[in-house]
Amino acid sequence: MTRNPRHQRQQRNDEASNIATADLPWAVMGALALVLVVLLLLVNPVTPPVDPDDSALHVTAEWDPALPERHRENPLPEREAVLTRDDALIQPGHSYADVDLWAVYMDPAGDCQVVGYPTHIRQSALLRLDQDDRGWQGDEARENLNLEVVGARTVTLPRGRYMASVHLYNANEEPLPVVTTLRVVINRDRPNQRSFRWDIPLERPRQEVGVSFQIDDEGELVEGSMTEPGDMRLATGARFHCD
Repeated sequence: MTRNPRHQRQQRNDEASNIATADLPWAVMGALALVLVVLLLLVNPVTPPVDPDDSALHVTAEWDPALPERHRENPLPEREAVLTRDDALIQPGHSYADVDLWAVYMDPAGDCQVVGYPTHIRQSALLRLDQDDRGWQGDEARENLNLEVVGARTVTLPRGRYMASVHLYNANEEPLPVVTTLRVVINRDRPNQRSFRWDIPLERPRQEVGVSFQIDDEGELVEGSMTEPGDMRLATGARFHCD
């Protein structure tokens, strides 16, 4: 029995038509998705991260500079044992205390970003916790610093309100207060650089102290907007609905 060539051609055409019809919705969906991605990039262009050294904002928290003197007067046995074992001199970075640095950016519309210790908020669209420190772990007496760093992902700061705080997460048996140096450098290494420093005594666990300031449309500090350190609740409760 011979097959009908015309019937075979018709059958192939029908199969091709069915395949094309089945693929059409997927093609339409793919085109729509591509258009959506392009529109999102136009509305919210992706800004590549900048090198921390080029950041327009550099905030640091460094703690316990008086530790060597305090240790000589009243050494903790556990720390003294490690120092003796490693034949090392006491350093400010050998503090067991755990201090966290927090930062917030609030735009003119009231939307905000917060960065701090928990892993899921270490980075936002603008801010980034570049260095985290849990305090000295007591494993070796190498030269060390207790230091946390927050930077911005841009070379020009957008207009809005900024806040930075230091939070004594855990004293870990270090005598109180744990003095913490908070530094805020705006437009570092630029002609319009502004630098601020405060030595803040944290006198109880979970105490949080911070400052705030305003940035104008030109990316510069609004004159007179930098506050003196005071009680602040970035880590300890009121996170401005940024979660």
